[in-house]
Amino acid sequence: MTPARMRVLAALDDGCLARVMARLSPERRRGRPWSRSLRDRLLIACTALRTNLTLRELAAVFRISKSAAHRIVATMIRRLAALSTASLDRRW
Repeated sequence: MTPARMRVLAALDDGCLARVMARLSPERRRGRPWSRSLRDRLLIACTALRTNLTLRELAAVFRISKSAAHRIVATMIRRLAALSTASLDRRW
């Protein structure tokens, strides 16, 4: 799938994607490195949240294994949730 189509499914433009990527906390580096870039993993997680596709369907759309789709979605949603709670703490 092309990056433009991935952004359409996730409903993110380049500016919004760059802002979210800049605000994400750095990853702990342990074990094997990710096979997908941070940008791709963020797009996969946002697509999962927006479209409510099953992991099997996400894996087919992004041409990855079902296990990889699950790991990416589980990890990135936790990081995005931490990002949203950090922004709420700053407002109060």
